[in-house]
Amino acid sequence: MVIVLVAMLVRIALLFYFRTWQFADARDHYAFGYETGSVAASLARGHGFASPFGGGVYTGPTAWLAPLYPSMVALVFRLFGVFSAASAITVLAINSAFSSLTCLTISAIGKRVFSRTVGLCSAWIWALVPFFARWPITWVWETALAALLLSWLFLITLKLDSLQRKGWLALGAVWALTALSCPSVLGFLPFSLLYPVWKLRSQWQRAALRMVEAGLLFAVLISPWIVRNYVVFGKPVFLRGNYWFEFSLSNYHGSNGAAWSGGHPALNPSHLRRYAEIGELAFVAERKAQAFQFVREHRGEFAALVGKRVLNFWDGGELMYESPDDPFKPWMLALTSLIAGAGLWLGLRRHVPGMMAFLGLFVLYPIPYYLTYVNPRYRHPIEPMMVVLTGYLFVETWRWVTGGAQKKTS
Repeated sequence: MVIVLVAMLVRIALLFYFRTWQFADARDHYAFGYETGSVAASLARGHGFASPFGGGVYTGPTAWLAPLYPSMVALVFRLFGVFSAASAITVLAINSAFSSLTCLTISAIGKRVFSRTVGLCSAWIWALVPFFARWPITWVWETALAALLLSWLFLITLKLDSLQRKGWLALGAVWALTALSCPSVLGFLPFSLLYPVWKLRSQWQRAALRMVEAGLLFAVLISPWIVRNYVVFGKPVFLRGNYWFEFSLSNYHGSNGAAWSGGHPALNPSHLRRYAEIGELAFVAERKAQAFQFVREHRGEFAALVGKRVLNFWDGGELMYESPDDPFKPWMLALTSLIAGAGLWLGLRRHVPGMMAFLGLFVLYPIPYYLTYVNPRYRHPIEPMMVVLTGYLFVETWRWVTGGAQKKTS
């Protein structure tokens, strides 16, 4: 727990040093959490899960976000004031707590796959390096919670090597909690369920039954939100209903592969009016049709955009579209990718058990972003596992260097 406390102190110190809790926006504090803050404000004011684009205008119920994190922010608003400084500090402190607790899952993953030394080294990297504290202290969003939950799921997936029902049900329950908080990580769900079955392939029929039980529990636990969406919108909506809108923001003729802010209702009054006029689902369907038309008519251009985003997800190229004052530069993302990639390569080369889980995560998780657009914070949920591989590479490099030095002196 010492690592957790140190990580928390580092994050709180950075929060107050850079005064990241100060949000300013002329449109009803929209920069305070963006869609998350807007929905939380609507909840806190008694208007329900609605109005994701700020401006103080009620635009009706929404499924733009999953329910748990905005509901948590709404509770903070009720206690400390809507868009108040006290609420900002509280939410970012909670994010910092999520990020600090991730030290525990990182340490456990490193210990499980490699060694106790790797686990501790990795956890200290996460605790002390400011690069991994950026999102918890700046974004009122579920990014830090997603990193904690996904690393927890990754650990459960690694540890699940028996047919005991308890472990499988835990996997299904944590996946439901994750889906209701941050559905964007669901790309790893199929692998997370199938990987333990593959480990138990000598008893695959019973393992498959356990997998079905975990899946059923997952479905039951997320069903209230699915039912709510059906009742509100009159048609099925899964956990979030805005994916194809996000797809449209970067997939159009002449796109640079990044999201075009001018196409967003929060920044374009004409789009906001259209959204309010025809409703959320119709608005998303309209934008989906436009984007799909582009894909049909410009398949080569779309493929090139996907390739560009694949590269930018790992090399930080999307930071070129951020503010020049941003202290985080593309080389930082590229360096962390390079080091983690070297750790992955070393583990695979040595046939370390569990490495296929890392590979499966890194292949599956980014796919939705390759198709839509990438952003530095979208990579954060898998960075705990990248840090574990970084710790492994550092420990093995240190052993190689010190082992070589001992041989020279003997």
